[in-house]
Amino acid sequence: LVNWNRLGDGVHTVRALADGVEFARRTFTVTTLGEEFRRGLSRAVVVPDFPAVGADTTLVWQQTQQNFAIARARVLSLAAPDPLPGFFADVPGIVRPIVRYTGEAPLSFALPTAPRGMEIDPRSGTIVWTPPASATGRTFDVTVAVAGGDLFATVHFQVSVLRATPVQTTVTNGELRVTDGGTDLHGLRITTPETRLSLSALRLETVEREAVLATVPADLMLLSDFFVIRELFAQPVELTFPVGALPEGTDIRDVDLYVFSGETRGARPFWGPILVDWRYELIDGEPAYIVSLEGLQGLFVFGLPEASPGGRAPSRAAPDGGG
Repeated sequence: LVNWNRLGDGVHTVRALADGVEFARRTFTVTTLGEEFRRGLSRAVVVPDFPAVGADTTLVWQQTQQNFAIARARVLSLAAPDPLPGFFADVPGIVRPIVRYTGEAPLSFALPTAPRGMEIDPRSGTIVWTPPASATGRTFDVTVAVAGGDLFATVHFQVSVLRATPVQTTVTNGELRVTDGGTDLHGLRITTPETRLSLSALRLETVEREAVLATVPADLMLLSDFFVIRELFAQPVELTFPVGALPEGTDIRDVDLYVFSGETRGARPFWGPILVDWRYELIDGEPAYIVSLEGLQGLFVFGLPEASPGGRAPSRAAPDGGG
């Protein structure tokens, strides 16, 4: 330990020697309080933007050290969602910026820059937006601002409205069936107790894997293409998905239909399995996963959790002759 006060005010030099030979030299400045050891002092100061922009650090006088020491750093920072999910026209989307905050005052969020119709919850920072069809293929600037007491932070990022490709389907006897041999959804069937007209209004579209793959956890094995249903289909439906040959070491009971949410768990957007009403059975000699839902809207994919290294199941080729 060194009592720097004993050196006195001013610039001083320290040298490092080895066998009497100098190999390093540094200069430093000492500012004393007029005594070798001050007693009875008490002081705390807040240093803004230290040790980083957006952080406030409280320094408190420590008599034993004869110096100020860091007592507490209050931090408020924002970062863009990572990975940043895409939006789809006519589908409600949710994203949340990544917030780091060590203060105690409640946070207040705002959207200084955003596309028309985008809204933010002022308390949670959750951003909700349903893009119009005219936004498809476009990219938009977003600025999020947050305040917590006397701390303030902003983040800028861009969101894109992704394109989707219509899937060929047929509707017969109250059943919609995917007949598009160019998609891993080939053979998917959707049934409803309602009329044929209601199923005819149901539109399926696939999304390029590369557009959303970054949002998928590494331990989720994909069994189908990503597909999106834009307009809310507010009727009970049953989805039957022919699973085909599963990778070795997997079980059809582990198959799930996953739906995407821009909400985050940890630092990632969340893909959640639909664990409401499902079963599996053999149909025409082929195992199938069947799930019942009260309606359809959003971005979906069929998959398996806890995939082996590589994380992607091979694409299932459509049977010869299609539908």
